[in-house]
Amino acid sequence: MSRSRTATEVWKVVYIAPHRAGAEAAREALVGEGFMVMVRPIQTAGSGRPCFEVLVLKSEAMEATRILQGLLGRIYGCDEAWDA
Repeated sequence: MSRSRTATEVWKVVYIAPHRAGAEAAREALVGEGFMVMVRPIQTAGSGRPCFEVLVLKSEAMEATRILQGLLGRIYGCDEAWDA
């Protein structure tokens, strides 16, 4: 008997953006590299405004994180590798 997988078994959060535009920029960068990407809003306590999770397939999460680190490093001027 097979059971269907839940979202938490298949997808992994690789980035949390404080606004939709940041999440969409991350999504576009990852899709451009060939990743399947899902963006979903999450409520944060007290702010009333949602943040946005950027998720990729668990099997691709390490590579997607590396891509995002490079992108964010160029945006924020940090050339050093981040600890994963």
